[in-house]
Parts: sequence; structure tokens; C-alpha cells
Amino acid sequence: MIKELNDLLHFVKTSVWRDEHLLRFFADADPELRHLYQTIWKQNLAGDADAARAAGLGLTTYKKQASRLRKILRRMSIFFDEEKAKVDATVKNYVEGTLELALMNLLHMRGYRHAPLSIAKRLYRRGLDYDVPAFAAEALRVLKESVISVKGTIQQFDEYSTDYWTYRAHAEAEERAADCFQRIKLPLRQTKGPQGDLQAHTRQCLQALEPFKGKTPSYLFHVYFYIIRGNYLLETADFSAALDNFDEAIRYFKNKRYPVGNSLAMFYYAKVPACIGLRQYAEGEKAVLASLDHAPNGSHNFFNACEMYFYLAMHAGKYALALELYQTTTRQRRFSNLRPPQRETWHIFGAYIFILYQLKGWAPPENSLPAFRSFRFANETPVYGQDKSGMNVAIQIAFTLLLLLEDRKGDVLERIEALEKYRSRYLHHPGAGRSNLFIRILLQLPKSNFQIPVFQQKIAPLLKELSAAPHRPANQQYELEIIPYETLTGLLLEFLMRGKG
Repeated sequence: MIKELNDLLHFVKTSVWRDEHLLRFFADADPELRHLYQTIWKQNLAGDADAARAAGLGLTTYKKQASRLRKILRRMSIFFDEEKAKVDATVKNYVEGTLELALMNLLHMRGYRHAPLSIAKRLYRRGLDYDVPAFAAEALRVLKESVISVKGTIQQFDEYSTDYWTYRAHAEAEERAADCFQRIKLPLRQTKGPQGDLQAHTRQCLQALEPFKGKTPSYLFHVYFYIIRGNYLLETADFSAALDNFDEAIRYFKNKRYPVGNSLAMFYYAKVPACIGLRQYAEGEKAVLASLDHAPNGSHNFFNACEMYFYLAMHAGKYALALELYQTTTRQRRFSNLRPPQRETWHIFGAYIFILYQLKGWAPPENSLPAFRSFRFANETPVYGQDKSGMNVAIQIAFTLLLLLEDRKGDVLERIEALEKYRSRYLHHPGAGRSNLFIRILLQLPKSNFQIPVFQQKIAPLLKELSAAPHRPANQQYELEIIPYETLTGLLLEFLMRGKG
């Protein structure tokens, strides 16, 4: 029995978010079952007798509880698979609809009469049921063009034609929204164009798309529109309006008759940067937990939600939670399947937790974190190491702090000189104001000869300027504060004072 329990428990632990909350639901909050669950997970048990001893139970009692636990774990595994299937229904519709569309057009172009009409009717129904106007428009085009070949009536043609032009207009609105979304996401545009120009263009796009909101029966149009508007409001630091935007998106998709779990997961975790900006950490945690309820474990949205949850925990000062999130995410069985930039992001997160614990003088739990070393860390971030903004800023700061923690003052001095050049060359953009200020704070260390009173005096005006600088938690292109710079400065002072004590 222990072998099956180990397999089931490993699947649940690595696939089901907040597994122990779900266990309490299925087990009617039975503390004995939860104790057995935790015992088997924490220890590598080879047999039932070992498991009984580890749980402090007689073998007969253990077998009764283990049998019940096995039944519950099976139900939890099935529950996960059913929820995933529901979320995948919309994606499945797009895939099947696209295949039907290609087949319908092929048969129609080759002169077949009845087969393409049968497919067109199914495709039209897909377009209506799942708010895909492109499917409906293409189906109506074939139905309209086939009226002659099947000897239909003028009335049929007029009905098809009217509906065709209506759905074609809806499909074009969807394309305009997609075009706007893709344009503002172009990396070249983000790095080369002035931020004001990008925001002005986004504002023009939103004005053009606004009349179609709530009126165009298009799933994708509303996904694009709410993302574009939300990102624009976050970039302009209008956090209250951003929250309203994402709440509106959630209400819109909740009213759909088809599964929209992916969209709900995305718009719930999109609220987190706005909650950080408003310092509404409890509201942010509520949003990200709701997101994880809609995101299958190991999915794209699952990892994105965990990333937002990590930022939230670090900004809220919940460092134990941040460490738990780091462990849970990096040990997730699908973590190795992530793209290199995503895996590298979590490696950088781990470095910042390590730095935080070291600056605090805390000892992290055993085997919870790798030991980060400065020069090794520089070689472990090849993706973001090629960039000169965003996460690269976080890497440069972490590298400097690791050198300081290793008491390599000669290297720290050299590194800070390099930071000064980096700041003047790459962080002159207005959107990088806070990162610019924090690096200027670090520059005061050698200028004050690492003397704490002098250092405090030199950074006082910079800290005042930093506290007044607009905070943009979603501004990943120019600055990325994994730990708020004010907090990081305080931790640095705490570390320096402890070293002098």
C-alpha cells in the first residue's frame, strides 16, 4: 500500500495547488489523516511497517487510515483532471474550429456542395457558442456563396449576407484589437521608442476600440482590450483604475456560458501589481489565490500567478511565504518544461531570498535554498544577462550585494564603479528612476568608506527622493523591484551595523 500512497501523494503534492486545504475538504478536516499525509510526504518510507511506526500508529490502525487516505488521494487526482478538462474546453473549440475551417474552405473551393455546407453549419454554431466571430463569418460566407449551387432562395441569400457582414465587422474589430496588442508588445518599440510615444499610441488604440467593448461578441477582442487597457493604466500608475479594469474583465468573463478559466486566472493575477502599488496586500493575496483556483497546476497561468504571488509576498514582508512559493514552484514537476527565461526568473528570485536572509542574519530552513555565490550567479543568468534593462537591473544589484555579503570589498569597489557606468549608460530613461536612485545609494558606500554614519548622511536625500519617486510594479522593461528599494536599503544598513557591532 505504501508504494501506491507514495505515488499518489507525489502526484497531488506536485500537481494540486494548496493540496492540504483540498485534503481537509475531502477528509472532513480529519487531523489523523492529515498527520499521516504529512508523515508519508516528509519521510522516505519503504514499507507499511515503517510508515506505521513513523505515524505513531499500530499496523492495523495504520492500514485502515492508509486505505481511507488512498481513496481520498484518488478522488483528489480525478478532481484535478476534471477541472483541467473544463479549462481546456475553450482551447479545444479553437483547435477543432480551425481544422473545420480549413477543411470547409478546401471542399468549397473544389466545388463540393453538401459536405462544406454541413461543416459550415457546425462552424457557425461554434462561432456563436464560443464568441468567435471569424468562425461565424467564414461559415456564413460559404453558406451565402452556396445558395446558388443548392438552388436556395433570395431570402436565404439576404439573411446569410446580412449576418455575414455583421460578423465580419465583429471579426475585424477583433483583428484591430489583436493588432494593437501585438504592436505595443514589440520589443523593438519598447526599447527604442520614447515611453511617452508608446503611451500616446496605446491611448489612441483604446479610443478606437472602446466603442466595440461589450458589443462585439468576441472572446479574444475582450481579452486583448482589457489587457491593453490594464497595462496602460499600470504604466501610468493609475492603480485604482487598473483594479477597476480587471474587475470589469472578471465580471464580463464570469457571465459567459462556456468555460473561461484561463481568462479568469489571467485577470485575477493581473490585479496584483495594482494591489502592490496601492499597498493593498490582502486584496492582492485574495486575487492571486482566486487566480490559482482557476489555473491548472503546472499550466502557463499557474506559473504566472505564482510569480505575481512571489512579488506580492516580498513587498508585503511575508518572507516565509515567499520562500515557500519558491520551493513549491521550483519543485513543481512541470518546472523543468518552462522556457529558459521563466526558469531563470525563479533562479533570480531564489538569489534575492538568499540575500534577504543573509542581510537579516537569518538561517534559512535546511535544504530550502541553494547557496548563491557571486561569480557563479553571474554565469547562471545567461538569458537576462544579455539584456540591459528590466530583470538585468535586478541581476546587477544582486551580484553587487552578494559580493558585499562575501566581504569581498575590493571586488565590491570595482563592481560599484561598473554599476556607475551601467547606470549612466542604460538607466537614463524616466521609467528607470527608482533603479537609478538605488544604484546611486550603493555608490555612496565607497564614497563614505563604508562608515555607517557618513553613509546614512549621504543617502538621506536620496532616500527622500526615492520615497517620492513613482512606483511602477508592472514596469518590467526598465526596473524590477523584487524587494522594494526602501526595504533593501534598510536591510543593507542593518547588515552593516551588525558587522560593526
